[in-house]
Amino acid sequence: MVAYDAARHEVLLHALWQRSFDEKWAVRKSILHMLFAPKGSGVVAVEGDRLVGFAGTAARERALAVILVEPESRRRGIATALLRTALDTMSGAGRIAIGGLAFLWKGIPTDLAPAMCFFRARGCVFTTTIVDQYRELRDFQFPEAVESDAQRQGLRLHRGTKADAQRILAFENEHFPHWATYFESCIEEGRYTDIACVSSPTRIVGATLLGRPGTTFPGSQWNTLVDGRLGSYATLGIDPAYRGRGLGYALSAFATRAVRDDGAAACFINHSEAVSLYRKLGFREWAQYRAAEIAV
Repeated sequence: MVAYDAARHEVLLHALWQRSFDEKWAVRKSILHMLFAPKGSGVVAVEGDRLVGFAGTAARERALAVILVEPESRRRGIATALLRTALDTMSGAGRIAIGGLAFLWKGIPTDLAPAMCFFRARGCVFTTTIVDQYRELRDFQFPEAVESDAQRQGLRLHRGTKADAQRILAFENEHFPHWATYFESCIEEGRYTDIACVSSPTRIVGATLLGRPGTTFPGSQWNTLVDGRLGSYATLGIDPAYRGRGLGYALSAFATRAVRDDGAAACFINHSEAVSLYRKLGFREWAQYRAAEIAV
């Protein structure tokens, strides 16, 4: 077992990844670089000049992201040794999430049954179930009634502008402070139209971040399935005083149309917190995960 070195191992890791998973879980090498290029982000098992196993870690998220073993090298204890070595590098962190990365997966995919069995047998504790959703957009029909309904309430659905920036930040800091930094980054980069809003004449009452095709956002790791034309929206929130008026559905519909208008062939909802709402707009389950932890 040796420390992962992107300069030496990244090409081999990408090849191992592609051999280990089917098309659904294929990722670009740039995603692996983003996740594991930082020093101390993993360990590898090597035999001669062959990379036969990898355990990827993320210290900031306190997560063990993935364990891979060359298919013909399995059942030799390599995965167990990788797990033990990876956890040793994260000692003192208390409990470690398995999966746990928005830019990969937020748990263990339930359709990867061997992984579920492996981690369960090694003492992992399973907690919540997490769902990602998606929708192909070629047949999406925007429900026009949501805009007229918003207008009757004195509200407007629109994409952000520079003039909206301070009101958007005030809204996020008041109601969703854990998301504020994402909106701040978007505004600092001048990407005002990558925010979809519901507003009254004086304030923002709902907002969500849009992910354009070709940009990096949670879920974009899977865009190989639609030739790079995957879009997204996330961190959608409505002012508590305005809930119960259908605005979550309205903003979701508006955001779905905006993503389509930006050129996306499909829209991805990462770590969906409103599964039934998005189903009303035709979103289906992309993957289900079990969040899991292990003590170190």
